[in-house]
Amino acid sequence: MSTHNPSPSPLDFQPASDFQPASQSVPRGLRRRAARYRRLFENMLSPGFVLTPTDSGFYIEAINPQARRLVALWIGERPVGWLHEIIDPMVLPELYGALQEVVKRGDGVHLDELPLRRGEQTEWLDCHVFSLGGGELMLMIHDVTELRQARELRQAKEAAEQANALKGAFIANMSHEMRTPLTGILGMVELLRNTRLDHRQRYCLEAIRGSGQILLSLINDILDLSRIESGHLHLQEIAFSLDEVIGNLVNATFQRATAKNLELLIYQDPRVPDGLIGDPFRIQQILLNLVGNAIKFTDRGGIEVRMTGQELADGRLMLGISVRDTGIGIAPEQVECLFQPFEQLRPQGRRYTEGTGLGLAICKRLVDAMGGTIGVESEPDKGSLFHFAIPLRRAAESSVLAWSLPEDWQCPTLVWIKNDLVRAMITHALSTFGLEAVQTAESEVALAWAQTLPQEARCCLLVLDDAWLLNGEGPRLVGLLRLGLGGGERQVRALYVINPFTCTHDEFDRLEAMPNTVYVIKPVYLSGLFNALQDLFSAQGQGTHLVRAHRELSWEAMIQSYNARERLAGARILVAEDNPVNQQVIAEALALIGIESRLVNNGLAAVRALAEESFDGVLMDLQMPLMDGIEATALIRHRHSPHTLPIIAMTAGVLPQDCQQSLEIGMNDHLSKPIDMAALIESLLRWIRPARPRSFEGLPMLQTAIGRQGSRLNCIEGELDLEALRLPGIDIYKGLTRFGGNGSLYFKLMASFAEQHRQTGEVLQAAFTRRDHAALRLHTHSLKGVAKTLGAKILHERAKQVEGAAVSGQEVPQLLLDSLQEELNRVLAGIEDLLDRWHLAEQGPEQVSPTEERKESALYEQVRRLLERGDTRVRDLCIAHRGQLRTWFGEDESGYQRLMLAVKRYRFDEARCLLPRVAEPKGPAPG
Repeated sequence: MSTHNPSPSPLDFQPASDFQPASQSVPRGLRRRAARYRRLFENMLSPGFVLTPTDSGFYIEAINPQARRLVALWIGERPVGWLHEIIDPMVLPELYGALQEVVKRGDGVHLDELPLRRGEQTEWLDCHVFSLGGGELMLMIHDVTELRQARELRQAKEAAEQANALKGAFIANMSHEMRTPLTGILGMVELLRNTRLDHRQRYCLEAIRGSGQILLSLINDILDLSRIESGHLHLQEIAFSLDEVIGNLVNATFQRATAKNLELLIYQDPRVPDGLIGDPFRIQQILLNLVGNAIKFTDRGGIEVRMTGQELADGRLMLGISVRDTGIGIAPEQVECLFQPFEQLRPQGRRYTEGTGLGLAICKRLVDAMGGTIGVESEPDKGSLFHFAIPLRRAAESSVLAWSLPEDWQCPTLVWIKNDLVRAMITHALSTFGLEAVQTAESEVALAWAQTLPQEARCCLLVLDDAWLLNGEGPRLVGLLRLGLGGGERQVRALYVINPFTCTHDEFDRLEAMPNTVYVIKPVYLSGLFNALQDLFSAQGQGTHLVRAHRELSWEAMIQSYNARERLAGARILVAEDNPVNQQVIAEALALIGIESRLVNNGLAAVRALAEESFDGVLMDLQMPLMDGIEATALIRHRHSPHTLPIIAMTAGVLPQDCQQSLEIGMNDHLSKPIDMAALIESLLRWIRPARPRSFEGLPMLQTAIGRQGSRLNCIEGELDLEALRLPGIDIYKGLTRFGGNGSLYFKLMASFAEQHRQTGEVLQAAFTRRDHAALRLHTHSLKGVAKTLGAKILHERAKQVEGAAVSGQEVPQLLLDSLQEELNRVLAGIEDLLDRWHLAEQGPEQVSPTEERKESALYEQVRRLLERGDTRVRDLCIAHRGQLRTWFGEDESGYQRLMLAVKRYRFDEARCLLPRVAEPKGPAPG
């Protein structure tokens, strides 16, 4: 390196006046170039230094204002002469190495993102060094700290998103892996439910089923905690039975409590209605968490669940639920963080490894989302009281249940139970029913009560637990009470409170063999005890069996309760539905109200029908061939507004996005399948205004159609014992409930289902073989909806699984399709066996008497007119006169079969095309 020459550089920052223009030592041209380069250096965007290498270091010949303002270097206005005064060679050795390399080679070097550390702060610099010639170097520095931080933030965000995606994929995979075996367990439970089981076996099976279903739902919710945290939690608003929530809670938790010798008690305020509107699963989920925790942290004593209600000013009910235990309690410092995620109690140095620590956090978020409050009161070694309250609406026509028993059921009552808590709870419940009882845990007191019972007491009630059954004292006391009446035996009714996990088969058999004896399963709650008393007294002919819970109203009762005929009779509805069974259900339901309907099989036919005639409203299925309901509605809305033509969606999908999609496209309302009669009536009353209202009595043909539901079915309906009737894979009770108890319609649709789906298995296999996912989705979607309507739950679930695989585009496993076909064949075989046994199969051709031939022309005209109008009454008309219709085709049996098939499937446009081929009715074929 050369020794530094202190003479000024041509680029040094000196005022322009310092250069003498008349100077003979510097030519004029050189001075102009120097001034030009100086202005360029001063005004360039990049911070820059002109350096001269010397033995002492790199001397700064010039520095521009941008370099002085560079925050990373902290120069400001202070005088600097050497580079090492600004940048320590020990801090940035890479920079000084680059400077030395440029001195040796003469070319340029670029350095990316050099870290300049000053204390705890790090700045990142891009440096570019190149030779200016004449032994001088140019150093340009850019502060890229903010760019680097932005890039790191972006990379961190991308990494987090990738991690989230991986987490989502992992959760989805694990969710599937966990659900698959659990679904298999539940499937086998459903198979067992359709076999002959005694009471104890059925109780255990229902406990497995209820717990499995809850576990399946909990898996989904726990894995979805991120959705809850993000505020995307969806809460249902559906009608539910509080009694069912309690039953599921009992099934899921009682065995665990029994295993620890804990009593589980359920107290219900009798003023709380059973029918409520809210999210039953979320309420159940909260209860399971709280009761599960109580069992986990309690070693002796019991758990008490108490339910109360308080009327709110807006008409809603504030449901209050508390869970009290006699466990170890919680320290005050732990209470504060109890509802935080992953917080677990470690009382007195004990660590409970069961659970994830998410339970109470989920409870808190669920209660907050429902607009309620949750809290806890606890002290160490004194137990805990968790309580929450949520506002709910009453279900339609919900009222407080009448718990009082008939007066002739009142009799002297003894509650003889060892456990103090259970005894007090049952005694209190009996007082709610109007039975004032004496209570005791001692044999001597029970014996004294029996001996002092008045002679005129012709009957009495004894409530006792299984301990007195095991030692024989219970049956002996019953025998003593019976002999106490002077003129004959006293009626002694015994109600045993049984723990199903400690009683053996022999003990259950012994109970069932005892006269005037019933038992109730622990834990006892209000409705369970009430039902047991009904069974006990009704079995003795003590009056009509009471109805505790809200019974399912028949369709006729629903129609009358809503005054639906007065407001809807005479309306005309277009029904777009491709499934024949669903078509028949809707057509029959509308006819009962007094509404005429025209049925079409797809969205395109619906658009055409609306172009041909006017309707008061449309019931539109969302998934149909040729054109679905969404596309059809979009076309219809170009000509008809929601105000002038209401469109009500119907779909088997129950997800929120299904409802949202139908409303966004311009539909007025949304009904889920299977269609609930009450929901249908409410929706029709909300949207339909008949253009030509008529009285129901003025629609005789509709009333005739209602009464004509198959003469053979009407004849045998009273002979069928529906409670004893068993069909493989079909819950007849659920099916009949959906049809408002209308057995004739239910079995007629069952026969229609068998006729329509005999070939479905082959159709599905053919679609599977050619990998036609669209066909698989369409056929399984249709099958799924009908199966649920009829009460074929397993068939519904398996069709739903195949449909889900087809929708996702995944390869449908052959095993899954085989299980669907197997269940379909099992259901069909059961239905066909029933039809054969009761002679419900379609009859052969009927002979037409000569006196009826003159009426055939009128019948032909009537059928033709009804087909042209799409009037659903034509189906009943054709079935009732199928003998005459057959003669119209002579020996063309296939033509008759095609016509009848089209009519039965409500394909009236197709049937109308078949009918005109008969120019005039023909006589019977020559014999």
